[in-house]
Amino acid sequence: MKGYCLLLWIIFQWIFITTAQQPYSIAINIDEGLSSDVVYDVKEDSRGFIWLATGNGLVRFDGETYKLIAAEGQTSKIGSFISEDHLGRIWMESFDGTLFYVRQDKLVMLDDRKPIGFFNYYLDNERLIHIYRNEAVIYDLATLEPLKIIERNNAQTFQVFTVNNEMHVLGENEWILSKNGDAQTRPLPQIMKSMTPILTTKEDEVLYFVGKDNAKGFLYQYHQATTKEVFAVKEMSFIQNMVYLDEMFWFCCSDGLYVYNKAGRLINEKPYFNNISVSSVMKDRSGGYWVGTLTEGASVIRNFGHSIIETPLMRPQRLAVFANEVIVGTKDGRLLPLGKSGPGSPFYQSKGNHGIFYLEADKTNQELYCTSNEFCVFDTNKNCILQDVASIKDVERLDDKYLVVAASGNVGLFTLPRSTAESNWDSFYKKNINAFSVNSAPILDGRGKSVVYDKVLDAVFFCSNQGFYKQTLLGLEEIRRDNKSLNYVKIEVVGRQIFALTPTGKIECLNIDNPSEYRVLRSLEGEDWKLLKSIDNTIYIASDHELARYELGAGKERIEYVFSVAGNDRISDFVKKGDRFYISIDRGIIQIPETNGVKNLEPQFYLDRMFIRGEELRGAELSQLSYDQNEVLFQFSIASYPGSQWLPVYYSLNGNEWNKITEGSRSLKLDALRPGYYSVRFKIGENGKSFAAPTFIVRRPFWESYWFYIGMGLLVAAIGVIYYRYQTRLLKTQNKLQLEKLSLEKDLQSAMLQSIKSQMNPHFFYNALNTIQSFIFTDDKRNAGIFLSKFSQLTRMILEMSERESVSVSEEIQALNLYLEIESARFNYTLNYKLEVAPEVDTEMSRLPSMIIQPYVENAIKHGLLHKKENKNLAIRFKREHENLVIEIEDDGIGRVRSRELNRIKNKGHQSFATEANSRRLELLNRKHGNVGVEFEDKQDEAGEGSGTLVIIRIPLI
Repeated sequence: MKGYCLLLWIIFQWIFITTAQQPYSIAINIDEGLSSDVVYDVKEDSRGFIWLATGNGLVRFDGETYKLIAAEGQTSKIGSFISEDHLGRIWMESFDGTLFYVRQDKLVMLDDRKPIGFFNYYLDNERLIHIYRNEAVIYDLATLEPLKIIERNNAQTFQVFTVNNEMHVLGENEWILSKNGDAQTRPLPQIMKSMTPILTTKEDEVLYFVGKDNAKGFLYQYHQATTKEVFAVKEMSFIQNMVYLDEMFWFCCSDGLYVYNKAGRLINEKPYFNNISVSSVMKDRSGGYWVGTLTEGASVIRNFGHSIIETPLMRPQRLAVFANEVIVGTKDGRLLPLGKSGPGSPFYQSKGNHGIFYLEADKTNQELYCTSNEFCVFDTNKNCILQDVASIKDVERLDDKYLVVAASGNVGLFTLPRSTAESNWDSFYKKNINAFSVNSAPILDGRGKSVVYDKVLDAVFFCSNQGFYKQTLLGLEEIRRDNKSLNYVKIEVVGRQIFALTPTGKIECLNIDNPSEYRVLRSLEGEDWKLLKSIDNTIYIASDHELARYELGAGKERIEYVFSVAGNDRISDFVKKGDRFYISIDRGIIQIPETNGVKNLEPQFYLDRMFIRGEELRGAELSQLSYDQNEVLFQFSIASYPGSQWLPVYYSLNGNEWNKITEGSRSLKLDALRPGYYSVRFKIGENGKSFAAPTFIVRRPFWESYWFYIGMGLLVAAIGVIYYRYQTRLLKTQNKLQLEKLSLEKDLQSAMLQSIKSQMNPHFFYNALNTIQSFIFTDDKRNAGIFLSKFSQLTRMILEMSERESVSVSEEIQALNLYLEIESARFNYTLNYKLEVAPEVDTEMSRLPSMIIQPYVENAIKHGLLHKKENKNLAIRFKREHENLVIEIEDDGIGRVRSRELNRIKNKGHQSFATEANSRRLELLNRKHGNVGVEFEDKQDEAGEGSGTLVIIRIPLI
């Protein structure tokens, strides 16, 4: 075992010597979302956003998301020389020499003049100067319009820099151009011509340069056309950039980053970012350093005092401070000390390479407890003094004799052969001693998770899969809440408080004297906490990416974020030794000072653009919106530090409750807004400062305004008056019509009575009775009976029909048949008649005004056929034309003309009562039903004499 551990130690030492300690950095690369691992330049703007000139174009980074800024027709995506003007515009020059600025998340070309190449430009609060192939152009920075053009005649150029508010162009000579357009030329020292100089300025006054290949081995100062050696520079690989920062010179080389102080002393003997091609260095406003590389993206160093010991052959999992050393437990089951020079020799290797999942030191007893595939106890010499098969997950010292442990099978007392002193817990131990292990006495079976001991109460508190319990010498008590078991995964005691970690990553605080009193630590919400430790009587918690300190003072709780890891790094454990924290991640051990001097900047909220129904508007235009402009979209940005705690964004409308915006979203859409006043506020995190958006008013539609209500009221009143008058007139008209209808009905009834009277006139009755009498005189009893029956039947039908306004066609035909049979007998059967009904006439469903036909039939007999000596023929036909019933009454009598002549002679001055009554009735029926018409057609023979009459009656079907 010792030989194996020695071999591992030799390997670790060799790896440590070759890798050395490096500053811990946060990776900004393609794995994290950056579009390219090639970074030429890095710049922080005034709002806190980071701009990176990458191999795929200009990228804006807000600490969480990346936005690629592109341009239409851009001949070269890559570039450098990122800067910001006082108006907040970001500038970048592409490698083909074209200058661009950012406007509404797009790159806009400054000018389409022919570029001379990739050289720096001049920028101040008033002017911008850029050189082209044959000229230099001075632009007004506000309007970007050219103010002055200075010709250069395509002179040789190999470097451009700005110093003392002047543009210096280096070529065959030094050409100096002021921002007002004044130009002068002076000779360039030969030493600068003989090398490809890498330039930087110190406080914008003095120029320093070094050759790209550092062939001269010196850093030079250039001032007023003279040069001098500043200090010697060690042999480096290809120098790509040089930056004067923090009164130090930073050399960005193809094999890493070297730093000299201004006195010429090399800060790092081995380069930072060893064997990585470094392109640029930038310091942000929080004191962090951004290093751009040409192969690994960019890296953020919060503090060069934050170092990491890379451990490529082991994956640290647990840490403990023991015997004044940091002990590392690895995922493959090794224990080893972490010395100042790196990992030491492993002193323990588990069987089967089981990982170290529990590691803790007991400072009082100077013992180290470890659980892998077995439970081990080590003394200060790192000798294993006890091994047990128990799978122990947490250990708490009870007194000099007993430990209380949480194991996979139970929670109980555990004794070590180190003391024979008496203990208050001896009786409990003897009573509950495990028959299978002389070292343990179970308290409760189950899967133990964590234990703590309180000396004041002489009580053990523990959590397991059975719940949360308190054990004293008086007995075992389960601590429940709302009659439910409590589920915790880790508990710690500070003062008189128990801090408990829940399976969902929340932290609760319980009163140790009365555990039913509890509270959830709201300030710690929003993070999924995984680790909970008490160090120096202070609570520390850690999630995958955050290490934080919780403090409670004067009744006010406070959380301070100690350190953040980012990207694929995950915190597996942490300890504090002296004034330094040690944090284990998969790829090594991070060391940070307790007071690391890094300022945690609060995320900044910026409202970028606002849209009304898809149309962008300015804030001033938001004050008054029409009723149909009730859809408002806010686009915002958040500048946060990379690797810092992610905080959700909330919004509040009109001072109401805060609502969370969808994670990762950078916009808020308010639609279907009702008319009224609106104020919107945003905040980052539950306890963050709020930011106000421009207030606005959605106006009411015109139909909801007061004047509209008044106008509508007047209109409704006017309509009411008009309607009242209309209804009054309508009522009068209806009353008039009703009276007319009643009058009509009265006239119609009178006409019907007159019609009945005409049909039942004394002549008809006299003639009919005479006919019956003649049958009686001739002793023709049979015919007398038949005709008497028919006469009575006809009389009854006439009386019945007189009570109805309409009758069916079949009823009318039946009455006509009876009438014609009686009349035919009176004419000694010389009257021939026939009734014809067309197939399309439904005799049962079709109706017509009662007794409308009989008067015309009577006239045909009385005035047409009566005066004819030979056979008398009468035809009555029923037909249907569209929605009309057509009745044709045709006779072959003497005609109406001859009949009128005879009547004038016979009945001078007499008008037919039946004709007058029937005409009156037709007039009334026309007024009631409409379209009741009678047509007369006089037939003539070949000699022009009357040969009969055709009467056509058209009645709408009822």
